[in-house]
Amino acid sequence: MATENIIIRRSNEYAMWRESVFKRDDWTCRKCSARSKKDCFIKIEAHHIKPFATFPELRFSIDNGMTLCKKCHSLEPK
Repeated sequence: MATENIIIRRSNEYAMWRESVFKRDDWTCRKCSARSKKDCFIKIEAHHIKPFATFPELRFSIDNGMTLCKKCHSLEPK
């Protein structure tokens, strides 16, 4: 059985939140400014500034999201 976390992260609302965060940030990491180019693919991820689990009321707030490259996202506190 899927957990609430998985159900939410697979929802259309979550997909739209991610896309909105990426678009606002011009698909660029806000920490290191990395961005995919023709010859260099950079994986980006949407990061919740205030944690997803702790602040359920902010899960879909665009202001609570930021685009990070995979490397910078891995350095964020869990």
